[in-house]
Amino acid sequence: MKPKPERNFPVSVWPLSADRPPETSALYDGIWRLILNHTVWIYFVPRFIDRVDGWPPCLPEDIDAPKDRIEARLITLAMASYSVTVSDERHGTEELLPSVDPEFDQPNVVFYVGGDEFAELCAELADLAAQLTSAWQSFRVSSLQGLKLARFIESRFLASPYIDAHTREILGR
Repeated sequence: MKPKPERNFPVSVWPLSADRPPETSALYDGIWRLILNHTVWIYFVPRFIDRVDGWPPCLPEDIDAPKDRIEARLITLAMASYSVTVSDERHGTEELLPSVDPEFDQPNVVFYVGGDEFAELCAELADLAAQLTSAWQSFRVSSLQGLKLARFIESRFLASPYIDAHTREILGR
């Protein structure tokens, strides 16, 4: 399916652990993938470090086989174009980090939220995911009004100066 620009775009939610092999899936518990209009993926990554200094990080040789939850979270954050993670110190800000993949020169945009806000967003993601029986089902963004997640998408994600023109266009902005 080729997505077309839509202001009332489809939104789907899926736990990242569902897409991982059984031997590593538990390491990805608590990480959510929010998909906007089939093409824009935002990863919600639980707290795992206090500061992301020395970016890009040194990733393991086999990024498909993290040894623990911390490494799984670091890999997810490092490979995501857009992510949300916890930093009580930097909540309400975002940071543009250089790409860790030299063949994919797309920077990583990290949105920082406080611990309570992250917990509320993840609770909403879990509730939405429970209503979907497959990764191909979705909601319209207009149906999410009243949720903190909808406010995050509108007031933080879409308002960010780091969101590129193509992403804004595909999301009808």
